[in-house]
Amino acid sequence: MSQPAITPATQAPGTDPAAERAKSTAKNLYTWCALVAGSASGPIIAASPTLGLDAKIGARLVLFRSSKVVSAWAGFTLSFPFGKDDQATNEAKGYGVKYKVTDLGTLGLTKADSLHIDVRLPRGGYTMDFEDASDKVRARLSGAGHPVKHVSVFTELSQYVNENRPIVDKVTLASLLRQREFIFVTCRSHEAMRNMFVDYYMPDPFVYPYGEEHRWHRDRLWMTHMETRGKEQFQPAYSYSDDNSHVAVAVQFNAQDILWVDEAAKKIAEKEFRAYFVPKNPDHADPADPRCRFYVIVSTPETFKMEYLSAWSRLTKGGGTCELELQKGDPEMRWGCVVVEHPRSIPALKEKHSPEQFDTVVLATPRPAKTKRFNCVSLIFDAGLEETERKVNAMNRFLPGAAPTRTTEFCDNMDLTTEERQRLHRDLMRGQGFYEFMTGGAGAERAPDMTERPTDGDASSEADTESVLDITEQPAGGDLVSDGDVLTDAIDWTPDLGTGKSSLAEDQRREPGFRKLPVVNYVDNFDLGLIDAVIEQVPAEDRARFRAYMSDRELGLCLIEAGPGFGKTSVLAACGILMVIILHNCLVTGPTNVAISNAAARIYDVSANVFTSYNADNLPVLRLRRPLVVRAYPAQVELSAFIHLLRDPRDPENAAGRNSRFHLPYTQTYWLLVLFGVDSIGELHDDDSNMLFKMRDSMPQRPELAPFFEVASGRISWEQFLAKSGDGLEHNILRLFSELLFSANFVCATPACTENDENVRSWKAAVASGVIVDEAGNMSRADLACVWGNCLLPCILAGDTRQLPPTVMTGREMDSEGYFFNRLADDGRISALEMLKASGFPVHVLHSQLRMPPALFDAPSREFYPDTPFTYAEWCSASRPEFESGRILEKFAQARFPDLRPPPEGMFKPVFLHCVKSEVYLNTITRSKRCPGQVDVAMDFIAGLVKEGIKADKIITLICPYAANVLHAEYRRRDSYKELLADMPAVSTIDSYQGKENDIIVVVFGTNKRYGVGFTGQRNRLNVLLTRARCGLVLVGDLDAVPKAKAKVKGGDKQTDIGPNGETVFVSIGSIRNIYNELVESGRVVTIAKDDAVRANEADEVARIEELKRKRKAGDADAKDARFVERKAAEEAQAMETREADRRTTESPEFD
Repeated sequence: MSQPAITPATQAPGTDPAAERAKSTAKNLYTWCALVAGSASGPIIAASPTLGLDAKIGARLVLFRSSKVVSAWAGFTLSFPFGKDDQATNEAKGYGVKYKVTDLGTLGLTKADSLHIDVRLPRGGYTMDFEDASDKVRARLSGAGHPVKHVSVFTELSQYVNENRPIVDKVTLASLLRQREFIFVTCRSHEAMRNMFVDYYMPDPFVYPYGEEHRWHRDRLWMTHMETRGKEQFQPAYSYSDDNSHVAVAVQFNAQDILWVDEAAKKIAEKEFRAYFVPKNPDHADPADPRCRFYVIVSTPETFKMEYLSAWSRLTKGGGTCELELQKGDPEMRWGCVVVEHPRSIPALKEKHSPEQFDTVVLATPRPAKTKRFNCVSLIFDAGLEETERKVNAMNRFLPGAAPTRTTEFCDNMDLTTEERQRLHRDLMRGQGFYEFMTGGAGAERAPDMTERPTDGDASSEADTESVLDITEQPAGGDLVSDGDVLTDAIDWTPDLGTGKSSLAEDQRREPGFRKLPVVNYVDNFDLGLIDAVIEQVPAEDRARFRAYMSDRELGLCLIEAGPGFGKTSVLAACGILMVIILHNCLVTGPTNVAISNAAARIYDVSANVFTSYNADNLPVLRLRRPLVVRAYPAQVELSAFIHLLRDPRDPENAAGRNSRFHLPYTQTYWLLVLFGVDSIGELHDDDSNMLFKMRDSMPQRPELAPFFEVASGRISWEQFLAKSGDGLEHNILRLFSELLFSANFVCATPACTENDENVRSWKAAVASGVIVDEAGNMSRADLACVWGNCLLPCILAGDTRQLPPTVMTGREMDSEGYFFNRLADDGRISALEMLKASGFPVHVLHSQLRMPPALFDAPSREFYPDTPFTYAEWCSASRPEFESGRILEKFAQARFPDLRPPPEGMFKPVFLHCVKSEVYLNTITRSKRCPGQVDVAMDFIAGLVKEGIKADKIITLICPYAANVLHAEYRRRDSYKELLADMPAVSTIDSYQGKENDIIVVVFGTNKRYGVGFTGQRNRLNVLLTRARCGLVLVGDLDAVPKAKAKVKGGDKQTDIGPNGETVFVSIGSIRNIYNELVESGRVVTIAKDDAVRANEADEVARIEELKRKRKAGDADAKDARFVERKAAEEAQAMETREADRRTTESPEFD
């Protein structure tokens, strides 16, 4: 029976109770179907596997309406399966691995099992006609419901997608998607189909409420935030329906992350507080003395601290900087300050004026201009809007009409106009595929968004009788979206990967409106010997698929991912050399200075191996030079470092200041010192860049540089050098820096430096032909946009999306009315790498563990990488000399703790030191935790290792997640253990140690049963913590911090904590519980009530104090000894106060 055509309603009447119920219970509906050509009895184009038809392409009808960030839509989905081997065949052939969003509206990706194409019908722009299926049609579906083993023919599917071959008759994928009428056969009743597609509630289209103006303007962005406040946060989105939505979200999650803090800082600056000034050193109490410093005790009342609690925690976390304003409106009366986090431990304050519980103490550097007495001050904080402004400006370049960021010609031969590059780049960043570009559509604004398949939980599966649904689309047309690579080379099931060629006739392949994405072949070079030398730097088992992957990269985009210890940075370096061979100049970046310095060093080392190997086979006929790698810092930082090291080349650690992130190797400073002949820095290698040799040969001919050579060789003093150089000193250095930079093949810099430093910014715009990103799983999308620009330069990203995500400072914090400060916090946690993975681009995954010997990575693999098979590299044997320190560690632990079960032969396993009933002190303002007992256990264990012969300066690193424990450990290292551990690397937090490694890692969790696992239990952070060690991992903590699993207790595995940046975080403790349980079951847990060695150490310290007291009384103690006694007395008094406070209140004791 047939019915007249029906146009579905887009909105149910608001007065209809049934419609109102539908709004509150709207679900997604799915119906398995067959898509047929011509008529209901025509050939089958695609069909659901459950219908029992041997169709190679899957299909189902969809009514999608439950998402809060994607507009509701009706239409159908086509599925092109990858096969039943979890993409193993594709990966083995070098294609890579494709991922999809785990569940719409949540964070996380999983391996994809097929390519999905969503065809979305225009709202109000189509009609539907229903018919009962004839007996002939019913007979075709007689196998419905029976299991069918679907064996995909990959070659055919590849031809359908990549080469536009006919699927049935003359129907190609391109012609199918241009149709205006679609016919489906379903196993649902007539009434069921009508209920699904006619009598339904369709929510209004979703639109982000942030308008269309997104340029940086602080006050306008704040006003927009206040006008769009909400008591719910938006679900994270991996793709966007248009450019405006994409830019709006990226701008807003960066602005909302900081603007509320800046607003609070402005209000704090308006307040005045009583203050008390205490000289840090009584001998230098005159503000005119450049050595003068004051501790300023600012009386900040409890009501004030509580009113600004969240913002105050952010502004003062980690010893934040501020200005002390002594007189309103007078810039001369602002002193630079650092907030003192633990003032009660300072003897000078203990003697003069003990801070009250809510007082704030700052260490101020006075201006000598005015010395009047003041007792009221204001605190001026800088929330750091400059970085936000940079990110907002970078994202605005992805709006249509934005100026191109590239100012010179392109070198990649992608045969695209600048306008096409910008359009494709916008499509890529939106993550919805390239259908408009490939079919010659009007533009990106017309392109719809891509949505991953939701779970099938809402689908109804009953089969009553067969129906035929005829959907006729009106001329307005519908939306077609995919996983990111519709009608492109990005999906290729064929065995001959990388050829980029089709067997179709030219006229058939060039069907009107069908265009392929451009491809970059990174291994296509006239000198195959050089390419082979590069590929030899990749582990042998990965070389074939690595070569195939790099030979056929759509849009020049390469994604490399693996867990820690799999050689990501080395493979990235090999990719970078391949890129430089064809593009000549590449910009290297990352989320942190550590990541960028590591990448620069690895690129230089890998290039050294490549060109040494190549030249060994070709000399003396041919010598190829290494590319020039320059690690660039801002010009003023480089200038300070160069002058410091030219004067004292033996002090590279403090070249740019004690707390600088400057790392000397391969910087402009480094290369310039080498060219001036400073022997202690280094010398040129015969294979180094020819540009360096040209500069070295030309520099002695320049008279203005003569003093540099003289002071570098020691022929003149520093004073004589300054006199000879005159006023042109800085100018001459900066000019040499510029010459080096513009001669470089690799410039390695932070995103901020590429924008804020004039020379680096110019090099990026005019010279850089490709972009390389390390630790891309930790890099924000705005930072990627800043370095990549908007002209689709070839780009290579490497990282791990299961380690630390991009930093989001504002998580779940709310104002006093219950409105979220940042409604887009989860969007901010989507990294550059994760965004591109979700868009459908294949990823080259590494499978060889190169860092750790057997067993040490087993637990992290099971917990964090269950879908990624791996093997330990052949040379990672526990018996190798490189792992001697691990064997010493195990021998020492077995001797100290006889009950510790040894690991299996030839393996290493972590050791857990369980500190029973650990005391943890909580700062009620910053929420930072301090556990001196666990720190002392860790320090004593490390001291014991050093006594066994392990070198603390190179072998051992102590990690404390909480900054308060870092400070306590640093104090202990420099005081009680200074003879053994003075040379040990500085104690680190988890976040600051990502990208680093050492032989032995000792971790202090610093939590207990009362306060729970804290933010250390977050999966990403726990992953980093457990994978820094090469051959020895010691965990110090309290097992009781993790509650035992409770069945059917809602939220039992969830805890809340304050993160390392002062943000509120939710912690799911399932992973850390699994790790703890495995350690207990394997016998690798040692219980420590109060270790005898620690008691002995304390006894020694007590004896020392008593002896010094005796000497002091007798007048024999020197000043250093006296200060030690004073400090110890202050600490004892503080400990007594803390214990007394803990007895008086159920709240945590203050340790500040």
